[in-house]
Amino acid sequence: MPSVIPINALGGLSVAVDRELLILDPFGLAPYWPLDEGRAVLIGGQVAMFEQAASEALYDVQFDDAAYAPYEGKPAIHAESIRLIPRAQVESVQRLTLRAIDQSPDQYMGLLMTVAGGVDRLYGDRAFVLTTGLLGAELLVVQSADPPGSITQGTTVRATGILESFDAASIEQRIGATLPSDLPSRVSGKPVLLASRTETLP
Repeated sequence: MPSVIPINALGGLSVAVDRELLILDPFGLAPYWPLDEGRAVLIGGQVAMFEQAASEALYDVQFDDAAYAPYEGKPAIHAESIRLIPRAQVESVQRLTLRAIDQSPDQYMGLLMTVAGGVDRLYGDRAFVLTTGLLGAELLVVQSADPPGSITQGTTVRATGILESFDAASIEQRIGATLPSDLPSRVSGKPVLLASRTETLP
């Protein structure tokens, strides 16, 4: 399943996303170079942990040590296809990403991503459930920002963060806040997006 992400130019053979996910483009698949910061792209490829030495040997290139060091041991996509997404289509594609996570969450664990959907349920001021509609895909979102953004039930929200398995104690320790007591017990171990950024859409 292709990943849809905002991009930042790093240079050379790759682009970087919020210094969390590296996209390796050794075959010049990007529509043009350099890619503009803030554009959205649809990327298809294989996900693997980035190992600079192994990637250099695979592609017969030399990476800049200082530029690539922050990505060592983190998820990277070896791109097989890259295309720009018109801004008007970004929200609809992010909804497709929400469905893909619902169907195969293990493929996306540990990755930085942006998803969009309707706010179906609220749990306190930090947690809410995004959905694609009646009987559609759902994803629990916990805001890590302090203070958290104001979220209203029934609105459409775009959330950016890391997908992980829900562990209340671990999340509370990292965000420095107590999660709502009304979160259902069944969410334990289920996918959760620990969101660093949320935005209410028109």
